[in-house]
Amino acid sequence: MCQVVPRWATTDDLILAAYCRLLDRVGPQIIIAHSQGAVFALRAAARRPNNVKAIVAIEPAQGGGEEALAALADITLLLVYGDNVHCDARWPQIRARTDAYFDRLFARGARVDILDLPREGMARNSHMLMMELNNHAIAALIARWLMDIPGVSRPANGNHDDGKCDRA
Repeated sequence: MCQVVPRWATTDDLILAAYCRLLDRVGPQIIIAHSQGAVFALRAAARRPNNVKAIVAIEPAQGGGEEALAALADITLLLVYGDNVHCDARWPQIRARTDAYFDRLFARGARVDILDLPREGMARNSHMLMMELNNHAIAALIARWLMDIPGVSRPANGNHDDGKCDRA
């Protein structure tokens, strides 16, 4: 937790502008965002929809806002959740709000998939999924999902079902 970045609401506009500049610079990308970072990914994608192929939101803390709903309808989303939401007084309400937001996005025609880790047999994960001992298995599930969406390149050998991540 020593590397956690504090959240200051006064920097939201700067963060969003930085996301948009990065998307302008690198072109069409897949965004992977965690917790509070998901809102910035969603809002940047709404402002630069042609530069976003998909979004993987790992335990998103909120949706992208009302103004983003229409623009996000054409962007494929994966929501990744662990199983300890009930352990914190805030997270059941946060999850209910994000579920409602993504349900509205789905109703607009967006592809919104949910990776529920306990349903995949991966229990006892914290909010910090990337720091868990099974993070490679979680990453493999996300990579497998990414390989099944249109516009995402596949490995040249076509072998992406071995559960291992290729190194560049």
